[in-house]
Amino acid sequence: MAATPLFCIESTASRRRLPLFWWGLLLVGLLVRLLSLPAVAHAQPSSPDPLGLTAAERGFLQQNRLFEVHVEPDYMPFAYVENGQAKGFVVDLADLLAERLGIRFVYRTDHTWDQALEALRHRRIDLVLAMVDTPERRDYARFTTAVLNTYVGLATRRDDRRPKQLEDFAGRRLAVVAGYWHEAVLRTHYPRIELVRYPDHLRGLEALAAGTVDGLLSTDPVLTFHIRRHYLLNLESRPLVGDWFKTTREGIGVRRDYPLLVSALQKALDRIDETELNALRRRWLIDNGGANEGGLQLTLAQRRYLEELGEIRVAIAPDWMPLEGRDARGQHTGFSADYLALLQQLLQVPLRLLDTPSWADSVQALRDGRADLLPLAADTPSRRDALIFTRPYLDLPVVVATRDDALFIENAHQLVGRRLGAVRGYAVTELFRQRYPAIELVELASLAEGIDKVHRGELFGLVDTVAALGQAIARQGYKDVRISGQLDLQLHLGIGVRKDAPALRDILDRAVAELGPREGPRLYNKWVAVSYRSGVRPVVVLCTALVGVLVTGVFVYRNRRLRQLNLQLVQAHLLLEEKSRELERLSVTDRLTGLYNRLKIEETFDYEWRREKRYQQPLSLILLDLDHFKRVNDTYGHQQGDRVLCAVAAVLRGRARESDLVGRWGGEEYMIICPGTSLDEARFLALSLCRAIAGLDLAPLPPQTASFGVATVHPGDEQGEVFRRADRALYRAKEHGRNCVVAEYE
Repeated sequence: MAATPLFCIESTASRRRLPLFWWGLLLVGLLVRLLSLPAVAHAQPSSPDPLGLTAAERGFLQQNRLFEVHVEPDYMPFAYVENGQAKGFVVDLADLLAERLGIRFVYRTDHTWDQALEALRHRRIDLVLAMVDTPERRDYARFTTAVLNTYVGLATRRDDRRPKQLEDFAGRRLAVVAGYWHEAVLRTHYPRIELVRYPDHLRGLEALAAGTVDGLLSTDPVLTFHIRRHYLLNLESRPLVGDWFKTTREGIGVRRDYPLLVSALQKALDRIDETELNALRRRWLIDNGGANEGGLQLTLAQRRYLEELGEIRVAIAPDWMPLEGRDARGQHTGFSADYLALLQQLLQVPLRLLDTPSWADSVQALRDGRADLLPLAADTPSRRDALIFTRPYLDLPVVVATRDDALFIENAHQLVGRRLGAVRGYAVTELFRQRYPAIELVELASLAEGIDKVHRGELFGLVDTVAALGQAIARQGYKDVRISGQLDLQLHLGIGVRKDAPALRDILDRAVAELGPREGPRLYNKWVAVSYRSGVRPVVVLCTALVGVLVTGVFVYRNRRLRQLNLQLVQAHLLLEEKSRELERLSVTDRLTGLYNRLKIEETFDYEWRREKRYQQPLSLILLDLDHFKRVNDTYGHQQGDRVLCAVAAVLRGRARESDLVGRWGGEEYMIICPGTSLDEARFLALSLCRAIAGLDLAPLPPQTASFGVATVHPGDEQGEVFRRADRALYRAKEHGRNCVVAEYE
């Protein structure tokens, strides 16, 4: 019998015997296979990156987690520094990008703009927020797409009556912020302007307010923000749009040797939801044009469309006043100019007016693609092959002007068999032919030609809107041509856009809706003042007037004596009123400073507190106390102390707004009641006043300072609580070293 192996297993299936050695090998193989499964699973591709970053980009960010970023100290509300902390729209946006990318930004606030550009050039910092992409800067920086879409503004003094176009500044002094891109453009294209460089906006605006310079050119929203925040009430800023100054698109500038950082930032920027952007805009009041709290809501695609468009080219009817036209300098004027200005505030895109000699040329400019829109156009069948339209924002009646000896036009049947005129290419002409085909209509080159033909009797009447006809009649100076009736026809005027730009039409339509249905009629009423003749015959009016004169004459002699007595009575009454007002003024006025006294402050606060409770509007208080004022009286005498009190009162009175009430609370304490003012707004005002008092020239006295406490009314407050919070904040300001502002929450 054959030998049997020492270890064996019998197969029940085949009854064959397998050596135990082979079974061991099988078990070891299975174990190795099982142990290798986790490794295989780990080698499988990971879930896709939500930002779509490449392996190179992820590796760069893992190796470089910390980046130094420059923040402009006073580019409000986009980026600025307050109490050493970076704030603003682009700062919040940068924080959001850093969070998405898993990196950290360290904000540098110790550089001027010039110094920041040098630091970026020499790679001492990594990024600059809100930076314009120019050819010169591409030598040392790379850029993301725009995070801001703003426009250039020109700040001037309100009392400066000189022309305020850049061409008018030849030989005058214009301030710029050192290193801003505007400076290079001005030196190249406006060499006759004397440029004065300032390190920041505030110093430039203060120089402008003092008369050292004649203007300051920078970003318009930033200028407007500074003017309001620092209460520079004699300054104003307005958008400046020209061949060299169009929409300012500002992206994030990154040092040139960091291309992977730029591409990663761009991918994160592209994936920020429009809802998140709108929340940031609402927080910083960006791009709302003052229309309402939320501003114009556009999609990200629509905003990028406007950025790529750069400017909107406008063509108008050059002689259709007061609706629209050109003034003596060739500038856009009239109703549509004011309406477009409101749209520009919403869109923040420059508008460029094309030089078209007639309405027909303006329409043709849209057909040829040389213009983008007609601001005041009606939707008619003949235009739909080349134009698309927004919703109407102004409805105007169509009227007829005739000679003065014609009867009043009550309906169109009276015009059958008469020759009427209308301007060639106007919507009125096309719509009139459709509505009244039986009436003969002659096409004219202009309203002026039509008025002249009506005056000479060559036409019975001229058809157009009441505003345009009234203006044309007044301009021609004919006394025998009047508006004689209204037709059963209306013009529904909106914005006409070239047909290949439906995206622009949709944006404009949203802007028109944002302005609302009342804005058009409001502006129209501002521009229209025309004599509209009703159906009453002139002879009837004349007879009625003569009867009135005769009846009045009967009473003239009798009333003469009564008038003399009444005059004496009125004079006595006025004198009494004047004395009463003087007594009332003295009872509520501090005799030394001329400010309101404590009685008036408490009376006014009681009134404003009740208004706040009823209408839920903010109400804040500023309480200030002169620092170490007792030393002034003890060292220099009470006469010099009174001089200080009056000088501080003059500062408070001059810098406070018309709605604020400034009073002397007692001794060296003053109080300001700020209706409709939030705590932060009151704090900004207090900071401005604090700097102004410290800057007073009181020689031979040393400089004087003041400490400020700011508080606001909260729901459920009793009247005395806000006073106590303001007083506690003032006490903390004293503890913090004086010459500072402390709000109730600090």
